[in-house]
Amino acid sequence: MGQAPDIGVGSYQHEAKLALNMARKHTGMTRKVDDLGRIVLPAEIRRAFDIHVGDLLDISVQGNQIVLGKVEDRCIFCGTDVDLIQHHDKLVCLVCRKSLAEGV
Repeated sequence: MGQAPDIGVGSYQHEAKLALNMARKHTGMTRKVDDLGRIVLPAEIRRAFDIHVGDLLDISVQGNQIVLGKVEDRCIFCGTDVDLIQHHDKLVCLVCRKSLAEGV
């Protein structure tokens, strides 16, 4: 008998490929802004970028483009994602902690 295809791997590969393609070009997907200024991100994009309910998205402007990016755990001072510790509900890396301790 034939072996059943691994749907999970194929789906993951498809979404990873989609994410790479989206990083390079326009997706062709459009959404209307509702009366409260909201848009809905298509499920395919949310899956490709691992965006879930409650995740934070950074909104920035580059030229005449609005750019959305998933907020990951990063140091509040330098933006690194290495050697983080939580301090008063903020993440701070080892280098910045040392700098703060030295009063620099």
